[in-house]
Amino acid sequence: MVNDMRNFPGQCPDVLSVPILSGLCLGVYLMLVVSSIIGFVWNRNSDHIRARTIAGMFFTLVSSFFVFTIFSLRFIIGREIFPCILFSLVFFLMPPCFSIPTIIRCLRVYVQWRFNLLKESKFRENEKQNDIVTVISSVYSSPNSPNTLIPVMVYRAPVLKTIRNKIASHQNLKQIEKFFIYSNYILQSHKWLISIFLAVYGFHIIFWFSLAIFEDSLHPNSRFLMEDESMLSFEGCYALESITYIGGITYCVYLIIQLVCLVLLLKTEKDTYFIKVESILILILQVVCVGLYITLGQSFYRVVDHIIPAGLIMFLYLSLEIIVTVTLPVIYSIMKRYQKVEVFDSELEWALNKSETCEMLLEYSRRSFCPEGVLVYKDISKFKLASTFKKRKLLAFQVVDNYLTFGGVYELNMPNIHLLREEILFKIDSATCEEEMQFRFKH
Repeated sequence: MVNDMRNFPGQCPDVLSVPILSGLCLGVYLMLVVSSIIGFVWNRNSDHIRARTIAGMFFTLVSSFFVFTIFSLRFIIGREIFPCILFSLVFFLMPPCFSIPTIIRCLRVYVQWRFNLLKESKFRENEKQNDIVTVISSVYSSPNSPNTLIPVMVYRAPVLKTIRNKIASHQNLKQIEKFFIYSNYILQSHKWLISIFLAVYGFHIIFWFSLAIFEDSLHPNSRFLMEDESMLSFEGCYALESITYIGGITYCVYLIIQLVCLVLLLKTEKDTYFIKVESILILILQVVCVGLYITLGQSFYRVVDHIIPAGLIMFLYLSLEIIVTVTLPVIYSIMKRYQKVEVFDSELEWALNKSETCEMLLEYSRRSFCPEGVLVYKDISKFKLASTFKKRKLLAFQVVDNYLTFGGVYELNMPNIHLLREEILFKIDSATCEEEMQFRFKH
């Protein structure tokens, strides 16, 4: 095999560590992809998967797998003999493979947020219009007597003007809503998403093929893209600086688009599926890894690159991308599937066990001058969650002292509170273990 390898002036041959490290990375990555695909197919109907769309997650997997596999095989087989047609193709497809899934993900979150805001505003607008109609109906249903005729004539013009303003604003709202309805439909539709991905990748393939034909036709003896080889060749090759500049400029264009989408994403509220946090994290990782890759691609690292290839940085990013965008949503789905369903005895108990509704109840009870009912429930919940017998007993005494003490600040409005206090104190003192303590306090 050594005799078949070509010599490239100024390039050192790879040492044994390059194929070994690349092979290990490829093996770990394949296990990650296979496990993610199995979990992805198994949980394809879960909310976390459907919120990200099957098509979007599928193309994230395909894009990552394509770039990772081609780069790792080049290091394993050897850069001097790996087909240049595959290496040059992945060079042109790498920017959209990195960027398009993130762009689509950010746009989907923003469009869905705006679309739902418009639905809410339309609902409120309809409520206001119904109120106006009610006012008009009440006015015109008044008896036509001299005492009521003048008020009708006085108030009729302002009411009709208000109606015209509402109708005009409603028509403008419908135009905006129509745009976001179509945008939401496109970004939710598998067919549209597949078409977008294929169109972008197809454009870059055509661009790559056109440059290859241009170089082969006009500059067959003075290559400016690949070193001494055509981009359509099945021989090994190295990239020249010109193709690096083309790839860098292409990525910068996509990076600007991603930053614009990030600005739109930052305007949205936090979603319940963690897609916003996921998109921000992926973009940060992408910029850091691409920056490191470009830095290590400079002349000072070229010798070390044949011992520890800079492409390992891209391997790290592609693996983290799969973990964040595919593996973690699958884990969320599995956790939700096996999550224990809480059963409550009443709606009040359910509200007290939810932090948001509990705070609302506490605020309402405070304004009603009786917050101790909610406070005692929160303290009893802390008692139930205590991990040790000593801490549980201490919390039990605090509950009794705070809420069952006559004349205390948090005294509960209960009959015979002193008898209940003595009974519970006796049960606490007689408890000898954590299980008994928990049982006696509950009863």
